[in-house]
Amino acid sequence: MLRGSCLCQGVAFEIDGSVIDLLYCHCSMCRKAHGSAFRARGKVRTSEFRWVRGEALVRYYDSSPGQHRSFCAVCGSNLVTRFDDNPRVLGLALGVLDDDPVNRPICHVHVGSKAPWHEITDTLPRFQDAPTRPVAPAPHDADGRDGSDPATPGPALFRRALRDDVATIVRLLADDTLGSQRESLADPLPRAYLDAFEAIDRDPNNELIVMQHEGEIIGVLQMTYIPYLTHQGSWRALVEGVRIDQRFRGAGHGRRLFEWVIRRAEQRGCTLLQLTSDKRRTDAIRFYESLGFVASHEGFKLKLPRAC
Repeated sequence: MLRGSCLCQGVAFEIDGSVIDLLYCHCSMCRKAHGSAFRARGKVRTSEFRWVRGEALVRYYDSSPGQHRSFCAVCGSNLVTRFDDNPRVLGLALGVLDDDPVNRPICHVHVGSKAPWHEITDTLPRFQDAPTRPVAPAPHDADGRDGSDPATPGPALFRRALRDDVATIVRLLADDTLGSQRESLADPLPRAYLDAFEAIDRDPNNELIVMQHEGEIIGVLQMTYIPYLTHQGSWRALVEGVRIDQRFRGAGHGRRLFEWVIRRAEQRGCTLLQLTSDKRRTDAIRFYESLGFVASHEGFKLKLPRAC
């Protein structure tokens, strides 16, 4: 779940889903509406968005035919945009999010209208107007393949897991020799899985991340951010529960997933990324070593009795 609010805190909302299609818009309307060099925006499904406070304070301005920009009547914070031609989707001003959407902007649009005093300094794709087709966040894998094979990495989406994803995630966790011995695929799933998901989802220092390829979840892992007094009070990221669907292994998806993980840990200010792997997972160990992980410590675990 993602949360957001306006400047005066009179309006608040929640999103039971992901923010997608993040970008920077430099059109004059967005610049004037936000009083800034550009607007950082994304999209959310209308069915996954809800007001939790202050909906009576929300006002709408028809900035152009069929587009209704909302704002707080008290503080003026820009909120969401409704589209008459696509009521299933809302435009979202990223600045009012209180939580990290995980995904990042993928391009600049309407740069032909950008403020003359502003210079774009990043390397994201730029479009004079709006792009005529969807923009992929990363059109090639690290080895340069173009994604023509269905199992080859093409555009991928990394997002926080949703409650509805839990059954798929458990299936991935159980889809190997070791996982099949400890996970349960009972229908319905044991309540403990949903309880664990809810605890992870509430914790700002835990993220359950899924990787989507052509709309299908093909990978999963959990990231935990831990503050330490050692290493001069730095933060580190712990990665657990890594799985790539067996149908997609060997095609570069795992490497691409960890490229994203490394960037994510850096974004959270971590100075160390660590993980453990069962000694029987020899292929996984070789994979982690190829990414630069070093087996510098011996790990120990002690099983405790499960609480009733």
